[in-house]
Amino acid sequence: MKTATLNIGNKFGLHLRVASEVAQKANGYSSDIQVLNKGKTADGRSIIELVLLNAGPGSELTIKATGSDEEKAIHEIIEVFNHGEGI
Repeated sequence: MKTATLNIGNKFGLHLRVASEVAQKANGYSSDIQVLNKGKTADGRSIIELVLLNAGPGSELTIKATGSDEEKAIHEIIEVFNHGEGI
């Protein structure tokens, strides 16, 4: 299992467009991917679950990946958050 932590800097938080990009990226991996925020857990492949994390500006997210491609999955999902629609 690999984990990474990041803070949301976007003034809109984890909004629908970013959630969509994360879910799309997560669906490309065989690893199980979860995103955690304040005791809530979302399946990284589910746009709705990601949005329901209610991760606003300044929230700290933990991303967990478990599986054969976990390291690459974590790296790529972090890239979405850092360079995608601005988290």
